[in-house]
Amino acid sequence: MYSVGTYSNNISLGERGVIIDEYLDTAEGSFILNAIECVNAAKTSDPYTAWTVSSGVLDQDNFVFSEINSQSWAWRVTDPGTGVVTMVTCIEKEIQGQPGNPRLDITNIVDPQVGREDPGDGYCVTGVIDTMQATPLNVQLNAMCEDKSDARYAQILVDVAANDIDAGISVRKWCDLAIALESNKPGCFQNIFGTGMINTQAWNEALCEVNNAGSSAAQTAISECINSIESMGLENYVNIHGPGYLQEFQSENDGRCGLSERDYGLQTEEDSCQMGVYVEYESFPNVWEQEFFIPSDFPPCDGKLIIDPVSHPNLFLYPIRLRQCELSDQCTIENSCQSIAGFEGSLQFSGCPA
Repeated sequence: MYSVGTYSNNISLGERGVIIDEYLDTAEGSFILNAIECVNAAKTSDPYTAWTVSSGVLDQDNFVFSEINSQSWAWRVTDPGTGVVTMVTCIEKEIQGQPGNPRLDITNIVDPQVGREDPGDGYCVTGVIDTMQATPLNVQLNAMCEDKSDARYAQILVDVAANDIDAGISVRKWCDLAIALESNKPGCFQNIFGTGMINTQAWNEALCEVNNAGSSAAQTAISECINSIESMGLENYVNIHGPGYLQEFQSENDGRCGLSERDYGLQTEEDSCQMGVYVEYESFPNVWEQEFFIPSDFPPCDGKLIIDPVSHPNLFLYPIRLRQCELSDQCTIENSCQSIAGFEGSLQFSGCPA
């Protein structure tokens, strides 16, 4: 699939183009992941037994395991030599209540160094795959090699200005826009970004579930939708079928600013890792309560909000303040190394018309 420097990633395909083995070389050695062994090991107390170490030593700091749900498990492997990150998912989907054949899904191959002098080799570079004795090659791999970086997925589905640092914020915004039930939004975020990187397979599935929620044969439609994304690529799919929510729900300026105070609400416990500014009032001496919260990635349009005493009487009856705080340690996965910009605020009061 792709090789550069100390990194190499090759796959073995079974019937109908299903990935059954991954052969991974890093600066630390050579490793093999088999689909059946991956699923079986994921159900035990030691998932690392899924990997066959051909040479070298498997450093668990660079092989990070996580459970997505009861039918899929993710590995995030980092090559310390090149910094290339591989996200591979082990899948055992149930079919009519029975476990299906295990398979692997290479959901991400992210090279952090853009414009290497050595462009690397493999299908992701040349577009040519060695079919060996197989003819014809009945599998489409183009979408696997498209830009699946956190930034690119966020740009297509949420915000054209997103970058890798904003990935967690972008996922949370998409879940807020696309998921109707408030109680399901935290689970949406956890499935897509629970490992600290975007799980593109989980996002594809969530997108297809939303876009086919009203289908009379929803499960079949979802499967066909996922196949469409994998074959045509996410960007082409979204151009045809949309990003999973009515874009009219977003405000002007591509949804990146609030038109009125009605666009803002309280910061809940689920949103505690969102950066932004609290608008607060002093209900009793030294007791400050939140009136609403302005996320840093959703500022007021033109930098100002007009607030009336009918909608927010507390802001007219009590002292008020604007407050910004650092994020807690529990937020480091979602916002690792993200700088927190300050803000400037001012208040202007106008009297009743004569």
